[in-house]
Amino acid sequence: MLVTLQELMDNDEYHRSLLAVKRHLLRVKRSGFLFFREEVSLLSVDEPFAMWYALDRGEQSLTDAFPVHREAFRVYRNPGLQRSYLARHFEAYHQKDPASEKLDAFTSKYMAADFVWYYRPALPITKS
Repeated sequence: MLVTLQELMDNDEYHRSLLAVKRHLLRVKRSGFLFFREEVSLLSVDEPFAMWYALDRGEQSLTDAFPVHREAFRVYRNPGLQRSYLARHFEAYHQKDPASEKLDAFTSKYMAADFVWYYRPALPITKS
């Protein structure tokens, strides 16, 4: 889902100052229940950024990240096994056949307390 800090500040759930929203985002990201690629401290209030929730992918179409629970996290030396592992977790989260995705592009990992997020390096985001 694409959001801005301003949208989060205006949301009844957050309804906080900019600093409080940034602190909250960082705290939840460290747990792994929320993921975003951007350095939140550098984001401007109206700059859109992509955000994913570990337990509910929602109706978003952004497929640039997916979580793996820490207990299920593995790294395989065999590229075929690693690709199969990524495909299984990608499909479980996005409910989409990973065949059309370039799973080799998920070159980055974010290790959080409860989840590990695989993600593609960021491309410029345009909000429609």
